[in-house]
Amino acid sequence: MRKQLLIVLVLLLGFVTPMAAQKTLKVDPRVKLAKQKYTERASYVLVVKEYEKDGIPNLNYTTVVRKQNWAGAGQMIDSMTFYYHEEYEDDTEPYPSGYTLTIMCRTYNIGSGEYFEQYIYDDEGNPLFWYSHFGYFDGKGYINQFELQGCYAANGDLLETTCKKAEDDGELKDCGLEEAFEMAFDSAKKNFSLFKKIFNELYGVEYSY
Repeated sequence: MRKQLLIVLVLLLGFVTPMAAQKTLKVDPRVKLAKQKYTERASYVLVVKEYEKDGIPNLNYTTVVRKQNWAGAGQMIDSMTFYYHEEYEDDTEPYPSGYTLTIMCRTYNIGSGEYFEQYIYDDEGNPLFWYSHFGYFDGKGYINQFELQGCYAANGDLLETTCKKAEDDGELKDCGLEEAFEMAFDSAKKNFSLFKKIFNELYGVEYSY
């Protein structure tokens, strides 16, 4: 968890800047919205974790952990944490009647590869922005690190991508859109709807008392 918070903080300090430096003069309003909402969502995660550390009951998230032993890859641990901001109130009920997913943070491994992802939703719960950072651990440190960023239209269409690869000194620099990256962006598009469905099912559970 400490590693995840560190990544979020680093992203808040330096990651959103490249999004503002577009190669074209005209910036899509959706891209501007992604920058704004990413800052809000990631900051909210940090605030929630501070509440948790101080023992204040303002958590408002759910973590789902999947463990599976893959042939040839070994043990995979996939941790998915769902956060929401909005609660829908019903004057006739003591508890919220609905919730809107705003950010999903995910860490998982495939063999020696370690992955960190964030799925950012707009205020209506539509796809907005996807971030991924991944690399491979060789026993001493991480090698072959990559960073992907994608901005999405409300219907899931991909509007803009940023792809970076770490140089020998560890600095991430822009690289081309490889075929494997295209597949990753396409998978992220599908995952937006899948994770939203999981969230809605989790938060639609009835409580008996």
